[in-house]
Amino acid sequence: MGWALILLWLAWTGVCACICSRARPSYAAGSAGWPRLRKLLRRLTLMNLVAGACLAAPGVALLLGGVSLGTRVLVAGAVFGLSVLPSQAALSAAAYPHFRLVRGADWLRSAFTFRLLVAGWALGLPVAVTAMLFGAVQNLLFIRLQPADHALTLAVTVLLCLLWVVQWPVLRALSLPGTAAEFPRAEWKSAAVSLGKRMDVPLNDLLLIHTHRAPTAGAFALGRGRVAITDFLLSAIDEDEFLAVVAHELHHFRQRSRTVALILALMAGAALLAVIAALFVARGVLPAWAAVVLSFALAASAVAPLVRRRQRYEDEADDAAALHVGSWPLMTAIAKVHALNGRAGDAAGSTIHRSLRDRLRRLASCGGLDGDAVQRAISLAKETVAEPPQVCLTRPLVRAQGDGQKPRP
Repeated sequence: MGWALILLWLAWTGVCACICSRARPSYAAGSAGWPRLRKLLRRLTLMNLVAGACLAAPGVALLLGGVSLGTRVLVAGAVFGLSVLPSQAALSAAAYPHFRLVRGADWLRSAFTFRLLVAGWALGLPVAVTAMLFGAVQNLLFIRLQPADHALTLAVTVLLCLLWVVQWPVLRALSLPGTAAEFPRAEWKSAAVSLGKRMDVPLNDLLLIHTHRAPTAGAFALGRGRVAITDFLLSAIDEDEFLAVVAHELHHFRQRSRTVALILALMAGAALLAVIAALFVARGVLPAWAAVVLSFALAASAVAPLVRRRQRYEDEADDAAALHVGSWPLMTAIAKVHALNGRAGDAAGSTIHRSLRDRLRRLASCGGLDGDAVQRAISLAKETVAEPPQVCLTRPLVRAQGDGQKPRP
């Protein structure tokens, strides 16, 4: 049974690549095809994760004869985390020709592959590490071990706890679309620091992200009070729009404590249910394979509410930026981000953000702007990025301290 599940997972990886490679040629329609391709990639990435959780991980767990439930869950979690890599690599190989048609030759194949791998890991790694942590705790509570084995199991549990904490900044660092360097505009940086003081959110550092191998428009709230903005976006916005973007990211720092509290509460509840499931297995009420699947379901359920909370956080950050800088600069900045990333015509939102028009309508309403403000912002963004912005293609002269990243191929 275990080998059958593993073979099914391998077959799905090939089918996934075939689905993408044989996709409709309508993706060649420039920017109009990019939303359709993004939607397909999101769906196939999610299906890759489901296949890893339902096929690869249980398959390996079933092959582990004579081991405890906790060990099965721990190994299954590791297999699930690793299964994301070949699945997403096969998907990127099949999708890259379509991607070149809708985004041109500005993205290298290596950069595109890396972004898809990170997209899969951003969803799969928290679930994998959480499931592994459940397995380690189950071993501690339900297995009688020799002192040396007990000490080893305890050490593994502590290491997994540390990994569970460290994974969030690691994923945040990997999500950056380039290499961090010092911000080049001293006047704008001083204005951003002053804005942080008015918002009562210290801005400890402002970074520029060089995206010459994968041009991307975006801004990021990093750890230790740092904000990063890509060169591709900086080249297309004015100072007011820049400050609106920084205000949005600064407000995310206020939300960190609530996020940590929610994570701890969700983890405690899911861990309690996982222990109860292990107790049922020990008493013969629940089969081991069902407990393995249940552990993955609990791990996913502990992560899913964070996505819904982040959706609300984005609205709160928009409100804060509109209050301190203004609705119109934020509207035009958001529209330019979508236009630069080829998403100005994308009618659907993402798992975190509202759709472009929905987000702009909300900001226009908050700022008391007229009904035509949304279309004016989108039109202005399209006019601004009609010609490719002139971004710096040189390597960063000064590396940012503490970013811990190396230039990507």
